[in-house]
Amino acid sequence: MTNKEEVKQLYVLIKQCMSECATIRNQRGKEYNNDDYSLLTYFPNWRDYQQIMRMKLLRFSSLAFKGDPTTKRIDTIKDTLIDLINYASFAHATLCLQEEKEKAFFAHVEIKVPVKKKAKKAKKIKKTKTNRRNINFTSFSGRK
Repeated sequence: MTNKEEVKQLYVLIKQCMSECATIRNQRGKEYNNDDYSLLTYFPNWRDYQQIMRMKLLRFSSLAFKGDPTTKRIDTIKDTLIDLINYASFAHATLCLQEEKEKAFFAHVEIKVPVKKKAKKAKKIKKTKTNRRNINFTSFSGRK
């Protein structure tokens, strides 16, 4: 198999993987989500996404680097990676939703930016001989 053929096969497998991810996401979505619970209930903030994806990565690492691969372990690794892909897609969708909400909010808010007025030029003080003569030097030298 040439390099081009391998790359072509990889893209076919990626497409299959994404299709499998969508199928599992839909199946589990029906099991987990109902009127009382939604995705935002399971993951109320970004820390929750980070935590679940970290756990999946740790599971992947422990399975991937543990002895010779067996069919059962390979299937478990695939399942873990599919879960990781789905959690990443949830995080991505939540980020997009947050961005849309912010755009909608700011679309209705008129933000006025204050315009700085030009500062007036300060008048120059002319130094004259009389200005210098009127200074009292008694505090410095003790004499006038």
